[in-house]
Amino acid sequence: MISNNTAFHAVLLFFEGKDAASDYGERVAMLKERGMLPGGFDAPADAAVERGDLAVALVKGLEIEGGLMMRLFGPTPRYATRELEYLGFYPEGSPQQAISGEQLMGLIAQAEDFQRTNASERAARVRSVQRSSAFGADGSRVAEQGEE
Repeated sequence: MISNNTAFHAVLLFFEGKDAASDYGERVAMLKERGMLPGGFDAPADAAVERGDLAVALVKGLEIEGGLMMRLFGPTPRYATRELEYLGFYPEGSPQQAISGEQLMGLIAQAEDFQRTNASERAARVRSVQRSSAFGADGSRVAEQGEE
């Protein structure tokens, strides 16, 4: 099983591109500041990371809005885990289950794929909106600023 310290180091490397924290306490503080860990999180550095705590970091970092319950109660370990199960990141299980190093690397790879896919979908939506805003309600082309 992988420790909280190692998992949070990997999370910061993935989302920030670096881990500026000099120790576990700073790492936890940075993640709490970003809302990527529950406010009451206080597990020791060498304890095995739990699926729920890692799920909160992932849904916040990936900007996953989630279903109704996660929207109502926020990304708690329970609802963040359930959302990642729904999206296919996690198999069904408990938020208290530990994560292995191999599973963590698989999750990071899935998160990277998710980011790429969502970035291209968002770009396509923006292009679509830009194209549709160039035409009036009757389908005629609307002149852009500077055009006559």
